[in-house]
Amino acid sequence: MNSSMRMAVNLLVLLIATSGAVRSYASDLSGQPAPDNYMGLKNSPKLSSVPYVWERTKGRKHIVVIGTYHLLDPRSSMYQRMAAIFERVRPQYILHESTAPDDLATETRDQAIRRGADLGFTVQLARQLGVPTESGDAPAREEMAELLARHSVSEVFVYLVATRLVGSYRDPDLREDAAEYPSFFSAQVVGNGVPVQKGWETWEGFLREYHRVTGHPLVAKTWDPQLLDPTVDMGRLNDVARTSDALRDRYLLASIRSSLQKYDRVIAVFGEAHVLALEPALEGVFENEH
Repeated sequence: MNSSMRMAVNLLVLLIATSGAVRSYASDLSGQPAPDNYMGLKNSPKLSSVPYVWERTKGRKHIVVIGTYHLLDPRSSMYQRMAAIFERVRPQYILHESTAPDDLATETRDQAIRRGADLGFTVQLARQLGVPTESGDAPAREEMAELLARHSVSEVFVYLVATRLVGSYRDPDLREDAAEYPSFFSAQVVGNGVPVQKGWETWEGFLREYHRVTGHPLVAKTWDPQLLDPTVDMGRLNDVARTSDALRDRYLLASIRSSLQKYDRVIAVFGEAHVLALEPALEGVFENEH
């Protein structure tokens, strides 16, 4: 898997969104209801429903928010259920998590899923249907600014590299990560405004800082993606994840509200925990705005 493919998959956890449309209503975020507490979601029975579907209609307006797992298996029944929802709703506009490489939508269904999981499935199907899509995620620089205001620069640095390069799957290829690290560091760490300390420009420097922040070394065979999970409390990176996801949820909520002002039928596809965290706020926004 090349660098752009791996980034597409890894960014399903903590991803960049650079859409001008997202930026244009960023000022509305202060008026949005706060997302629910992620720590309260861990034992939710709703997490066992894949995909989790939140759906409402009012007059001509029809919104479906699909909560997914980031599954790379094209045979998963989740994708059959998602396809049935798309066929039934016939959306005019689709919001998705992350940003998609330009060529992801041109892949076959199975290739798109193997590269980009639910993101790949969504953009590939949207292209077939001729439906425009847009990321509902937060712009990276604004996300980094929010994280740096609430957490140490070391925690933000380690979290950024862990989520976007090492990724959310077990047994990562750390040798490939090390080879890609110099370009990643320049584009994603320096490029997104994270203040860097001497030594962080090397993979060995990241490994040292990871060990210092988490209390244990980074080893592929023992890598646990739950260290980045906002619904659990295993260490300092979980706290950063909760800050990140709360900000991203506010952007998604603003994206949904803006889209419903322009279109009658909208589908949003995001990770399941995001949808569950946003559910109380979604109810309020849909009722108040429409």
